[in-house]
Amino acid sequence: MVRRTTPPAPAPLPYLPFEDGLGRRVLDADGTERTYVPPELGRAEHSLRDRIGRLANFRHAKFARLRSVETEGKKSSPGVYVLSDPVEGVRLWTLLQASVAAGFLIDVNAALQVVRDILPGLALLHDSRNVTHGAIGPERIVLAPQGRCVIVDHGFGLALEKLRYPRSRLWKDFRIPMPPSAGLPQFDQRADVAQVGVVVLELLLGRPLALNDFPNRLRQLVDEARERLVNGTAREVSASLRAWFERALPVEARRPFATALEAQVALEDAIKKERLYAPGAAALRGLYERYAQWLAEHPAAEGDEQEPEAEAGGTQAEAAPPRSSRAPRAPRALLDEEAEEIRALEETLARLAAEEAAQREAESHA
Repeated sequence: MVRRTTPPAPAPLPYLPFEDGLGRRVLDADGTERTYVPPELGRAEHSLRDRIGRLANFRHAKFARLRSVETEGKKSSPGVYVLSDPVEGVRLWTLLQASVAAGFLIDVNAALQVVRDILPGLALLHDSRNVTHGAIGPERIVLAPQGRCVIVDHGFGLALEKLRYPRSRLWKDFRIPMPPSAGLPQFDQRADVAQVGVVVLELLLGRPLALNDFPNRLRQLVDEARERLVNGTAREVSASLRAWFERALPVEARRPFATALEAQVALEDAIKKERLYAPGAAALRGLYERYAQWLAEHPAAEGDEQEPEAEAGGTQAEAAPPRSSRAPRAPRALLDEEAEEIRALEETLARLAAEEAAQREAESHA
């Protein structure tokens, strides 16, 4: 009997401070990550406390652990910050910056596995806590050395909704792409799925969306995107994946995905139909290892990335604090929980696929 073993994870990368529209993140002396939120989100402190308090006991390997909301400074104008556990790995935003700066290759199989990792996690968040993320983006997804993605900053959705900003300002101030709606943007499950669609589009483009890309150029960008392989070859986006984008992206669509599970089922169907793809944890491990090697060859790039565009809502950067040696690894129990959830998801996908096939066969005989 041959025993299958998981290859050892690569050496961890050092912790680096990071700043985007949701705030400036630094590492405290006790190893906790502190996110200083911008003033407008600080004024929604009650909503932040409500959502993060609701998620404080939510423990899963696909999510960073949120701890609490704290304040410091004067009572008249306190600074608000969020405490959470740091996540070992590299943000997808950092990978995109390496792609822009030096042609770092993000292959299609890794990009598709990001979606396969994120959608089940969002489905779990939606179903178990009845809340949405509201701000999915490459800035807020971390690729861990083990070849899995971890979602961070999932406690901001309610505060963002309370701002009552129009779709254009959410994009300009926070780089949050929202689907079209009759009134104010809806922070619902469709919005989370649409934001995931934008993430995978950015990975296939090899760059973050520019301010003027959203929302009117999204369909054009699907034409410009390429499915790159690790050997450097590239091809146009397949017809099946184009059809998935048409339902996933935050555009006017006839049948947009309403839930993360619906988007996941359609993605698996597209992958099987084309027979071009081989996504999996190995693809993400390979992506992480290539980035670690690339970083070793480009040491000047470490910590020298551009900040996300549209930082009007962000805080001013301060001198970077000392880097941590490493962030804690996910406990074994959480990894076992993730494996169990993946098995359950696979069973659900198989059942839904069988039901869809049976329905198609019945329709063909009608």
